[in-house]
Amino acid sequence: MFDVLVYLYENYWRPDACPDHAQLKRKLSAVGFESDEIQEALSWLDGLAGAAESYVGEQGPLSLRVYSPAEQEHLGGCHLGSRRVLSPA
Repeated sequence: MFDVLVYLYENYWRPDACPDHAQLKRKLSAVGFESDEIQEALSWLDGLAGAAESYVGEQGPLSLRVYSPAEQEHLGGCHLGSRRVLSPA
């Protein structure tokens, strides 16, 4: 399964470039992957897509935004201060 996932990542890294499941199964089979490996990889990807769609990234009332050092350097201290004032509580 891992080999199929790596192949998909290397060849179809953009989601809009990936064909539908039926066509993708044929292409993967033609490249030499076993049908059970293909099915297992596609099932795993379907589960991953479902988990991503169901995730609700709501911010809690006590949430805190932590800026990485690169973000802090890019924004600068004065911008971070004004960002804290403008952010909703």
